[in-house]
Amino acid sequence: MGFAFREAFETRIIESSSSDYRVDVKIRVESEDRVIRQDNSITRFSLTGFADYAVFPANSDQPVLTDQIRSATAYSATANSFATRVAERDAEDRLAKALADAVVLKLTATAARWSE
Repeated sequence: MGFAFREAFETRIIESSSSDYRVDVKIRVESEDRVIRQDNSITRFSLTGFADYAVFPANSDQPVLTDQIRSATAYSATANSFATRVAERDAEDRLAKALADAVVLKLTATAARWSE
């Protein structure tokens, strides 16, 4: 999940070698059983992702912004474990992209206030 987030984040942000700020992001994902059949088999899973991030001036350890972004997605399980794993992986990729989009949107919306 971390690699997918980083890839999505970096394609949305232009990174400069002379950047005035750095962004630290920690990702975590929680999985929850959503649909349990009468035979106790699970047929639907929900993934909730959290991106805790902070923006720091290049020459400081004091953040100018800290926030958390939350996003969710789901996938279906099948009797075929390979198909279920593919669906899970696809859901994780969707979640990573959604979190990256939301973080970039928040960074863009707040950047003008960082130097205040």
